[in-house]
Amino acid sequence: GIAWIGQWEIEKGVIYAVPKNQKIDTSIEIHHPMQVKQIVESGERLVIDARFREFYDMGHIPGALSWPLSDFEANPEKFISKIEKNKPILVYCSGLECTDSHNMANQLIRMGYSDVKVFSGGYNEWAAIGFDIKKNEN
Repeated sequence: GIAWIGQWEIEKGVIYAVPKNQKIDTSIEIHHPMQVKQIVESGERLVIDARFREFYDMGHIPGALSWPLSDFEANPEKFISKIEKNKPILVYCSGLECTDSHNMANQLIRMGYSDVKVFSGGYNEWAAIGFDIKKNEN
């Protein structure tokens, strides 16, 4: 079988499977939903929803921009052309079991974005608390 090494405590954030010599950077995570709510309300960060667009349309954090990880990976130049590298960014996906937000955040950091955070609880925690959600109705 495959040996899995990584972070296995789901209450601390995303479960990672990583090589032995690779460290998991949890410093980019924001775990407190009220802190995220303040960020959203203040507009101090560009909020990006990394989930598939269908999920975004069914419900998302108000003001969030839909930029699915698959779209980002297919064309990172499009992101670079639209978002300045010094722009503070907050990325989220579904929640603790989803790695899309972390994958996008880590790629953004490697591309030179200087202030990237991840809402570890993601949309599922936001909605479970009862914070406002926005839906795109067609």
